[in-house]
Amino acid sequence: MFLKIGRMVAFNSVLAFLVSIFLLSWLDNSYVTYSQAPDILSQRVVPYHVKGVVVYITESQRKILAVLTISEWISLSTFTLVVILSGGRAVSSRWPWRAAR
Repeated sequence: MFLKIGRMVAFNSVLAFLVSIFLLSWLDNSYVTYSQAPDILSQRVVPYHVKGVVVYITESQRKILAVLTISEWISLSTFTLVVILSGGRAVSSRWPWRAAR
């Protein structure tokens, strides 16, 4: 029973990690085109270092980046913990999408 739950948790953790990385990369690529000077009218006053350039983003965008970064770390930590607790069996030959043998 633990192994089945461990496999599902490991799979979902990897999925959450990949989604977080994808979204963070996508946002970083979109932020590169932002202004390199603060813009009070659009509320882009929070400095953000991306790809060697400092651009200015809004406070809500900074919060979204923080949530994505935290979810990335939590999902990676959860996956690592499941692998350690299961002795590696949770990620061995059978993943949840494969048919039972």
